[in-house]
Amino acid sequence: MLKKLLICTGIFVLVLGLSACKSKSNDNQETVVLAGNYNQELAQLFPDAEGYKWEYYGTSDYGHHMKIDKIYEANSQKVIKVTGEVADLAGSQSEQDFSLEVTYAIESDRVVQTKLSDRMMDSEYDHITLIMSPLLVGTKWHEETVDSQGKRAMINGEIIESEENGEGTIYKVLYTEEKSDYSEVRKIQKGKGVIDFVKTLKYEDQSMEISYHLYRLILPEEKASVVVGESEKDRIKGVVFKFDELWIDFVNQGSIDLMDYVVEDSPVSEMIKNYIRDDTRQKYLSIQIADVNVNGTNADVKVYEKMQQTGKEEVQIFEYRWIYHLQKKGEQWYIHSYEADPQK
Repeated sequence: MLKKLLICTGIFVLVLGLSACKSKSNDNQETVVLAGNYNQELAQLFPDAEGYKWEYYGTSDYGHHMKIDKIYEANSQKVIKVTGEVADLAGSQSEQDFSLEVTYAIESDRVVQTKLSDRMMDSEYDHITLIMSPLLVGTKWHEETVDSQGKRAMINGEIIESEENGEGTIYKVLYTEEKSDYSEVRKIQKGKGVIDFVKTLKYEDQSMEISYHLYRLILPEEKASVVVGESEKDRIKGVVFKFDELWIDFVNQGSIDLMDYVVEDSPVSEMIKNYIRDDTRQKYLSIQIADVNVNGTNADVKVYEKMQQTGKEEVQIFEYRWIYHLQKKGEQWYIHSYEADPQK
């Protein structure tokens, strides 16, 4: 069956002083750690200059962009102040506030995120430890915060995976709330910050994932003049995300804009031309790109997709693991074909 994407759908005052929370080291000895001089290794997880801009897309056509406005040091912390805006999908002319503010405070042993936004599809907690040193699988911590309803929440965080990548090590972090089915997962990449966010909400016997992913990281003008363009792998990921986003418009609305991202007379091109539209409607619940391999002008991309398909009176959930095959024509990448991942 055919599939494709729907890319992308309390305030705390940050105290720039000493902070403490319980943590457990790998030897299971509980300690209390106070902030001191900020951790250089943790600082390297984020872009190093003002002007960097992130663009994210996610569940139900959600999207937001944000830019580093200021980087400064205060009370033994390195502070990265970020502002941006959530996409107004409805194109409303209302006075709703789509702005966002995020602050990353890098301390001696942790990175603390504080966010302010009514629309940002992020954590249920406006103040949370994103990651903690040492940057090793098995590093754990325990902290108390407040959820979006103003209720106390006890959070257990843990680095559960570490992946070496040519563009920077990726750390996968799991956050679970005690006495709750709610959880969050982030992937944080050296030099890029948060590249992937998923939160899981459970209602009775059903669960729902809401997520967003980094589409591209845009360099400040002064750096862009030295390092031209995005990394090749980021550009390839962007093509896959955009194709999947336009696939939903094709299935649901009949738009053929996705043909701009397809190799002419390719298997995907023929599939689109022969597709028979009916009352079926689709949307993506989750999209994750696991791996990108480039060989000259060809590239393979492993993609996990979770999709909701609605018929006349039936709602079905499908999960797919694909390998997308792309070809480079000139300076641009295009979708050629895709197949089921035999190693899923």
